[in-house]
Amino acid sequence: MGNSNKPLISLEDVSAAYGAKTVLHDISLCILPHDFLGIAGPNGGGKTTLIKLILRLLKPKTGTIAYYRDGQPCDNLFMGYLPQQTTFDHNFPVTVKEVVLSGALNRRPQLHAYNEEEHDRALSLLEKMELGHASETPIGQLSGGERQRALLARALMCQPEVLILDEPNTFFDIKARTWMLNELKALQKECTIIMVSHDLRDLFSVTNHIAYIHRHLHIYDTAATSVGELENDIIQSNCM
Repeated sequence: MGNSNKPLISLEDVSAAYGAKTVLHDISLCILPHDFLGIAGPNGGGKTTLIKLILRLLKPKTGTIAYYRDGQPCDNLFMGYLPQQTTFDHNFPVTVKEVVLSGALNRRPQLHAYNEEEHDRALSLLEKMELGHASETPIGQLSGGERQRALLARALMCQPEVLILDEPNTFFDIKARTWMLNELKALQKECTIIMVSHDLRDLFSVTNHIAYIHRHLHIYDTAATSVGELENDIIQSNCM
């Protein structure tokens, strides 16, 4: 979509490392307001590292990362993050609504009680995620797919300028996956979306651009590239 030529996030000549191991090499990337960027690549190729850099969970080894609001430099952006689910404590004593409300902490003092507007927004988001019936249910009692929808509601609670999702369709069947992709495409009107996925067809169905990371970064315009063309490029790069 990208309704402005002015960037929202700019990475210039960024490299990242864990100890002596360099994972990303000289990455340059410009993300526009209301863009929908897909991130793909092999395991260990640097997808999660790129997400951590954008979220400021990791400092670059070299290069710069800059953020902009309305075309002007700013210190940070409001970001919602849906991590890839790996493990979860099913006995953790917190309700679904409480989990969603915690997403508001990005925009407010943590020690203050949640106000009526925040409670209403949490319930509205749960209804949107088709979880209104489960607001007082312990989070550990949800299925994997329901929990993923609850965590998406949490990521949206801060009214993010950037929504970052790491394999959001984990635990989803085909029907739920289609629902999720449609919801994300609609959300693009409200914020910039960055989505990591191993499924190129999912990415092509919703994104404007795909950043393929394998040693280095290559950008593909999904309107001008087919899934087959990208798959052929991937095969060739893996043979180099």
